[in-house]
Amino acid sequence: MDGPSKRQKYLFWILLGFLSCFFAEVISGSYPYPFTTIGGYILLFPLYTLHLLILASLCYRRGTPRFSTLFLAGCIFGMYEAYITKVLWNPPWAGPGVLKIAEVAVVELVVIAWFWHPFMAFIVPLMVGGLLVRNKALVAGLPPSIHSLLKRRYSRVVLIAAIWAGLVQGAQMGVVDVIASILIALTALLLLARIFDKQVGRGYSMRQLLPNKKQTKKLLVLLIIYYAISGIIMRPENFPGLLGHISILLIYAALFWLLNRNLKGLTKVMPVRRWRPRLKRKSIARASAIYIVIAAIVSLSGIGMVFLIASYIIWAVIAIYCMEFSVKDTIKVSRENPQK
Repeated sequence: MDGPSKRQKYLFWILLGFLSCFFAEVISGSYPYPFTTIGGYILLFPLYTLHLLILASLCYRRGTPRFSTLFLAGCIFGMYEAYITKVLWNPPWAGPGVLKIAEVAVVELVVIAWFWHPFMAFIVPLMVGGLLVRNKALVAGLPPSIHSLLKRRYSRVVLIAAIWAGLVQGAQMGVVDVIASILIALTALLLLARIFDKQVGRGYSMRQLLPNKKQTKKLLVLLIIYYAISGIIMRPENFPGLLGHISILLIYAALFWLLNRNLKGLTKVMPVRRWRPRLKRKSIARASAIYIVIAAIVSLSGIGMVFLIASYIIWAVIAIYCMEFSVKDTIKVSRENPQK
C-alpha cells in the first residue's frame, strides 16, 4: 500500500489534536469548550497538537515504542506547564502554603506533568487514534500485565474509564456546563472521526501518518515560536527566581536524556500480540452515556471535591510508579540493544 497523502496525514493530525484537547482539557474541566471558542483554537489546539505530533513522531520513528517510551515523552509534554502556564512554579489555585522544593510545586509536577499529561494528553489520544486506523502494533508496546488485563477485561476497563471521566469532570463544573461541554466535544469528535474514516480509512501505520523528519522540524519551529510568545504573555509575573529555572531545566535534561536512551535501545520491529481491540459504535454510545450521567450526578451532588482529593493521591502514586518503571525499562532496553 502506498503511503498516505499530505491531506490524509493533516486530517489525522487534526484528529489527534482534537483528541488530546478533549481528554486533557474537557474531562479535567480546565477548558470545557475548546472546540467552540476562539481561545480553544488559538491557544489550546496548537499547544496540544504540536506537542503530541513532535513527540509522537520521535517515539514511532524507530519502530513500535514501548510504554516507557511513550510515558517519558508524555512527561516532556507535561513540562509545558512550567514555561507556558507557570503552573509548576506558581499554581493559580494554590495559596502560599503550596509544597515546593527548589521553587518547584511538587504535587503539580507529579500529578499534572507526570500523570495527567502523559496519559490524558498523549498516550490515550494516540491509542484512540491507533484504534481508528486499526494499527496492528497498537498494543505491542504495552507491558505484558496491562496487555493481559485489557485482553481479558477490555469492556470493563472502558466502562470504568467512562465512570472515572465523569467523576473528574463532574467535580469541576456546574451541571449545565458539564452536559453542554461533553455533548459538544463528543459531537465534534464523532463528526471528525466519521470524516477521517471516509477520507483515510484503515491500514496505515502510525509511523506513516505521523510527521516525517522534515515535517517534524517545521512543527518544532512553530512550537518554539509558540513557547516564546505564550511564555511572555501568559502569567509572566509568575516566573520564579534562578533556582526555579535551574530546577525545571534539570528535570527537562533528565527526561530528554532518558527518552534518548530509550529510543536508541528500541528495536526496529517489536512482536505484535495477537489481541487487537476495536472501536464499536454500541460500546462508544454506552460509554458516552455513562460518562454524561455520572458527570451530571456528581456535579449536582457536590461530592466531587472529595473524589478529586483522593484521586490526586492515587494519581501521584501511579505517576511515581510509572516513572520508576520507565527508568528501569530504559536501562533494560539500553543494555539489551546497545548502540554504537
